[in-house]
Order: sequence, then C-alpha cells, then structure tokens
Amino acid sequence: MFQLGQLLTAILRIIVVPFIGLYYFFAAIGQLAFFLASIPSLLLTLVSSAIVLLRSRSSGLFLASIADALAAESGRRSFIERSLLTDRQIKIRETPPLFETPEGPRRLSNAEASAQEIRLRYQKERETVLFGRAGDALQTLSEFATRSGETSLEYSLSLRKLSFWERRQGYLDWVVTIATPHRELIEGHLLRLKEWLGIGVEFGAYSPATLHRACRDTPEEMGTIAGGVKTVSDLLYALTCKHVLPRCDHDIFPTLSPGADIPDATLINMHDGCFAGHFGSALPIVEQSFLSDLYAEGRYVTRLGGASPVEGYVENRVSEYTIDGTLYSFPACTVAVRRRRILGLFVYPRTSKGFSKKGDSGSWVVAGLGGKNSFLGLIHGGTERFSYVILAEPLFEFLNDRLAAINPSERISNVIPFEDR
Repeated sequence: MFQLGQLLTAILRIIVVPFIGLYYFFAAIGQLAFFLASIPSLLLTLVSSAIVLLRSRSSGLFLASIADALAAESGRRSFIERSLLTDRQIKIRETPPLFETPEGPRRLSNAEASAQEIRLRYQKERETVLFGRAGDALQTLSEFATRSGETSLEYSLSLRKLSFWERRQGYLDWVVTIATPHRELIEGHLLRLKEWLGIGVEFGAYSPATLHRACRDTPEEMGTIAGGVKTVSDLLYALTCKHVLPRCDHDIFPTLSPGADIPDATLINMHDGCFAGHFGSALPIVEQSFLSDLYAEGRYVTRLGGASPVEGYVENRVSEYTIDGTLYSFPACTVAVRRRRILGLFVYPRTSKGFSKKGDSGSWVVAGLGGKNSFLGLIHGGTERFSYVILAEPLFEFLNDRLAAINPSERISNVIPFEDR
C-alpha cells in the first residue's frame, strides 16, 4: 500500500507539476504582454496630465493671502447683515472699490427677494462668503462693460479647492474659476481688487452652455419630468424646469420668470397626457452639510430620466453661470460624466462627453449618501463637458416660499421620483 502511494505521488509530480508550471509561465507572459501594450497609453496619460497641470497653472491670476481672506470675510459678512436688516426688498450687491452704481438700488418682487435671501444664506463658510463677493464683483464689471459700450459679458463662476501641489503656506486653499470669452476686459480690474476680493482667481476655458430642452429627432419633446413632490395637504405636483413647459396651463407659478436669482424650476398640477409614470418611493434631499463632502470627494451621482441613466460626479460649486445669454445666480453645481480608471492608471473613456444632452432638462440627479439615494438637484442645461444642476435644498426653500404665498400652511413634505426612472 505504501509503495502504491509513492507510485501515485511520483506520477502526479511527473504529469501535474509541469502543467502547473506552464500555466504560471503563460500567465506571466500574458501579464508582461499586457504591461508592454499599456506603455503607450500610460505615456499618453502622463503627457495629458502634464498638459492639464501646466494649463491650469498658466490660467491662474493670483492667490489670496490668509490675512486678506480674513479681512474680506469680515467685511462681506457685515455687508450682508446690514443689507438684510435695512430692506429685504432691494437688490443686494456689494459694489467693489473704485466703482460706482449709476442708479439707486433696484426694488425686487416678493419672489426675487425670497430667492436672493436664500442665495445669501447659502454663503456660510469662509470660501462661499468670499465666493459671493467675487460674484458681486463680476456682476458689477459686467454692467460696467455694458455701459462702456464694449460688450455684455458671458461667464460662469465656480469655486475650486486647490490641489496639494498648488497650495502655498499663508495663502487660502480656494480659488474662484472664471470661464469667459472676455478675459481681457476684466483681468486688469480683478488685479486691482485682489486684496478686496480676499480669494484667489483663475481663468478657465469657456464653453457656451445651452438649455437641454429639445432634441433633433423629437423636437416636440421639450425636456424631462422625472418625478414630483407631495405637500403636507397631500397634493401632488410634478417638478421640472420652467423652460421645459413654458406655456403650460397647469403650471401653478405662471408668473415666475427665471433668470438672475429666480431658479428655472416650477411645479405642475398632475393631469392626464403628460404623466404616464407612477410615483415610486420618496427620496431625502442632499442637505447643505453634505455638499462639501460631495465636492471634496467628487462623489458619484446618477441622472434619473432623460435619454438614459448616466453616471457622473459632482465637480464644483457654481454661484453664477450663463445659459443661452441669460445669467443665473441661484445656488448650483456642475456635474461631469464619470470616467473610470483601469488598474488605477488608465482613464476610460479618454474624452468626457456631457452628463446631459438635448431633451434632458428637468432630469433629476441623485447621490448615494448613507447607503441610499438622495435628491441632489435638477438638470438645467450644460456644455459638451458638464451640466449645470440647480441644488435641491435651496430650490425647495424657494418653492415652499412660493407655495406659502398661495396658501400659508402649504409646504413640500416628500420628494418622489417616477417608478420607471
């Protein structure tokens, strides 16, 4: 019996061990071939990253010292507090030094005053307080350029945290990124306002943004309705962008005119014809306290409704942006398409297409927080690379204020997507 066992062991060593060796040999050859084939892609990725890095550095105008940031923050907070205590029905804009406002403060409608107050309340952290001051400066410079007969400025203003290799000791870690085709008209003014702004400034590539409300194949399709809301009195309304249904008889806010502080969103009475879907389960909304994490981590999000579900990531906070020639300043963010990394090195796809396209206006964007989806906001429009998303929490504050103007006891209780989204 012992000799039989030794015989079987010897046979296994003779037959099996070479096969195992061959398996590992060919596996190693395959890994080596894959590595060699990946070298051109790796080099291309490194070159692309270097180009992007050099481009971002060359577009920088200046950084802001911590001392300037602290002084600017204090001045900005005092200005907002004084303005809100004086008269909430006037347009609140902090005029930079060396500039004069040719006219007195503009009177606001109730809706405009509500939207303005909500926008100002979302300027809490130091970087967002200074972000708001930069926005006021850009609006003033835009009006100055228009009065001078030069042009009407088109721009977007976003907030970016510097990467570790861009930071300098004693300087703020944040910059505002201005994307505009009119850099030469404002660069000199911004340099003179460096200390007053209290936050760094850089210029980014400008891509014209459009409303994503119609597509080539189905021009009658004006956008997307991905769900709705339920109020405390059990009324159901569909939620989408105002421009998706510009002449709808069922719009409960027919006089709202999007632009400036007024968000491009509305509620629509449920009726036959437009709403084929059934409501699913209610979603929580992404609160402001979680937004910083979304930006810092580039958290992945998904679009509901529209042409097809798409994965993306939250890119930057946005305070002002131009779409089809109209400037909007309600709190928003940008979302770009998610690009995957293979082996931690290779980005796929190499070129990033837009997170939304024609026909996707009004789509919902949801983010995974705490193991469940939460409503981040509405697709408003975008460029070939990213989409503008109206943030849900300030948006619902505004919609609740408008509902209260109709019925003081009414407010939104639940946010509910359609089941088929």
